[in-house]
Amino acid sequence: MLIITVRAFGWPIDTSRGPHFSDVAADNYAFGAIETCYHRGIIRGIGGGLFAPNTNVTRAQLAVILYKALAQP
Repeated sequence: MLIITVRAFGWPIDTSRGPHFSDVAADNYAFGAIETCYHRGIIRGIGGGLFAPNTNVTRAQLAVILYKALAQP
């Protein structure tokens, strides 16, 4: 979902000062999108420095991602 969001909005990938989540390695296919969304305040993770990249996105999470993405300057 985050890869789609980053591409749809045309955001440049921002992996500076990362990784922010211990369960998302730098070689993960979604690493760039996850870090970019983290830097833009779209996501925070699940706590404890974790993101859980292999879990399904709920409708509520999707709504929050889109709301925050659309609110970007």
